[in-house]
Amino acid sequence: MIVMKKRIMICVALCWLLTACSGTNEQGQNQESTQPHNVAMTHDELEKMKLTKDKIAIKAKNETLRYEEINEVIAVHHDKELIVGFNVEKLEEFNVMEVEEKVRKNLKKKFPEHKITVSHDLKILLELNNLVTEKGDLSEKEIEKKINEIKRLSKEKT
Repeated sequence: MIVMKKRIMICVALCWLLTACSGTNEQGQNQESTQPHNVAMTHDELEKMKLTKDKIAIKAKNETLRYEEINEVIAVHHDKELIVGFNVEKLEEFNVMEVEEKVRKNLKKKFPEHKITVSHDLKILLELNNLVTEKGDLSEKEIEKKINEIKRLSKEKT
């Protein structure tokens, strides 16, 4: 009888522990979501996002994210330049050149009037991210200089 009570108490404790650590609240919503909802942005934040938030950059990003091998994309549009940097899943690293070529062909078909640069290189992704975050502090000439530098880096063979 005592052994049976101990087993029941252990089962109840385990059930309580598992439900307490599940990561959902009483309404069943996931507590781990850290994305803010309905947050007003300052003018500087909006300026920083202009390179990535215009229609062409968003469309290019969405077109690139259609490939299931790709898990991260930054697309920047400035004048007639469209630069897309992406990262692939670990299992797809062996096919990254094929994925890059597919993305390039698709974007050239969708945006024939733009000069398109596509790269899977992490340094390009980081430079694009830096460009987007620094955009509010840069003049038009500095933005063009950064874009030309990114294009030059994308042509390098490493």
